[in-house]
Amino acid sequence: MDEQTLESQQAIATDVDIAQPAATTQDIIKPLDEADQEFDFWEDLKASLPPWINEVVGFAMIVFGILSFVSLFIASDALVAVTWADMLVSLFGDGAILIAATIFTLGVVLWLPKAGIRIQLSSARLLALEIIFLSILAVLHLLQSDSELRALARAGQGGGLIGWGLSYPFFWILGRSAALSLFAALIAICAVVATGLRRRHIVALFSRFGIRLQVFSETTRRAALPVQNAEAQSLYRKLAESPGYRTRIMRIRPSPDKPLVETHGSRQAADSATAVERIRPATAANGASEAAAPGQKTAGASPQVDENSETVSSPVDLGSSSREQADSPARPQWSGSLPATDCLTPADMVMPEESEISHNAMLIQNTLLEFDLETTVIDVQVGPTVTRYALQPHKADGSDRIRMSKIASYAKDLSLALAAKRLRLETPVPGTNYMGIEVPNKEPALVALRNVMESENYQRQKLNDRSPLLIPLGRNVTGEPVAIDLAQMPHLLIAGATGSGKSVCMAALATALLMQYTPDQLQLVMLDP
Repeated sequence: MDEQTLESQQAIATDVDIAQPAATTQDIIKPLDEADQEFDFWEDLKASLPPWINEVVGFAMIVFGILSFVSLFIASDALVAVTWADMLVSLFGDGAILIAATIFTLGVVLWLPKAGIRIQLSSARLLALEIIFLSILAVLHLLQSDSELRALARAGQGGGLIGWGLSYPFFWILGRSAALSLFAALIAICAVVATGLRRRHIVALFSRFGIRLQVFSETTRRAALPVQNAEAQSLYRKLAESPGYRTRIMRIRPSPDKPLVETHGSRQAADSATAVERIRPATAANGASEAAAPGQKTAGASPQVDENSETVSSPVDLGSSSREQADSPARPQWSGSLPATDCLTPADMVMPEESEISHNAMLIQNTLLEFDLETTVIDVQVGPTVTRYALQPHKADGSDRIRMSKIASYAKDLSLALAAKRLRLETPVPGTNYMGIEVPNKEPALVALRNVMESENYQRQKLNDRSPLLIPLGRNVTGEPVAIDLAQMPHLLIAGATGSGKSVCMAALATALLMQYTPDQLQLVMLDP
């Protein structure tokens, strides 16, 4: 029993010695440490390079790209140029031009940080661009009418040797048409990946197209301004002649039967009216008896007719006329016409240039990209004083969104990059799925009362809503006219800092009321405490 116990213990100890994981763990960690050291070596080498090395390499690539273009199109006796051109043509065929353009473009990209523009491409986008280039070489080779694809490659036509190597297997298996369709679909898919195109970008494209249409319609509207003025005046006349429009206005008038304040004159007039009512029946009866005596005819209380006159004397209610004169004084009726909008001065809506808008959008994206925040400007809304850029935050793969609070923390950096006095961020814009950055325009536009009153939106709202006290207020951030109905807001507060336009708002309010309503329709009391 003791010998068996010793043998079992030795076996267990042997198993423990064999199963020790310390040596294997170190063997696994050691290659990782070597990889980290190698990565640190390249980082240290990159940090040791002078800061101007990118500019030197970029300049060399620009020059080399230009020389490649020259060697491809202009025959030369230089051995190096001829050898380089022959190598490009034999390898890439007609795609050799793309190689020269790529070299030139890479040199320009290395110089862009000097202009404040940084372009960062992920590995997925770089791979997509390479696949697009190779697919183009295959398509160039398949588009040739000659069926001998290898002979075309040797002659430096089509896509060269690389284009032949890529297209021949698909040409042999699928045929020319199917192979072309396959490579075209591959180019389209890789283009979507390389450009990061999403559904929101397509929506933004149509939005920009709509903005350009709006600018075009605005220019055509200015050309036809006299005709639209006449149409606006006809709308004003329709409003003035509409009976239902006048009945909607509230009027406060004293009742003729119940005076608000009983004065001495009104009491005396009432007493005299009572005396006249008491005397009138007796006088009428006496006149009737005297007239019936000669002819034995009774006329009762009929009115007395004078033979020398054609008029009939009838009883007059002196009491009611006295009460009307005492309660409400006579007021002349309005007989004029409403003032036309021609008396107001028009002002054109000055829009920022498209180059300025595109430059600001690019600055916003590149500034946030410096802090590893990838965003996209999907829409631009131009107003009279500010321009709102619709910013949609997302990551490179489009799977996750970036926190808006993180973008808002870089508001000062955005203000510095845009050279803006103030910057307003809406995180998010109410009712939308994007955030807004309002940048002040370099040249604010003047909002004229005449343009707002003659706008199509204001006239449509005035006819459809039938608002009794609709007044133009101005334009919103998107440049659309805004109108309010004073009848729906019994308490209105106009507040703002000094110079924000409170007095101008009050003047526009009073002017709009004067131009749309007569004194019989509207009575307004303004107090300046």
